[in-house]
Amino acid sequence: MVTLLTDADIGERIRRARAFARMTLRELADRVHVDHSTLSRWENGGRSIDAIPLLRIAYILDQPISYFTGDSPINENPQVKDDLRFKRSPVVLGSGYDGLPSLN
Repeated sequence: MVTLLTDADIGERIRRARAFARMTLRELADRVHVDHSTLSRWENGGRSIDAIPLLRIAYILDQPISYFTGDSPINENPQVKDDLRFKRSPVVLGSGYDGLPSLN
């Protein structure tokens, strides 16, 4: 059975994951490259979050994306990661490089 989460449910999971990572709202907002008021609205369920910022949050907070969509428990020992913007992979012709940073 699929459980559909509300914006408030997803926001609460963002807030909880941020707390486990011991990050302030402003610190996470800076790393995700959004205004702190936008992140606050996401956390409070006052605004829907798009997939790309949610993927960034999951990566930075070291949480599986499925935690935010309702299928996985929270990672209680996260290793906070740097911003994706600064991770670059070398371009090797013929390697199938798609221009996206590795999430590993």
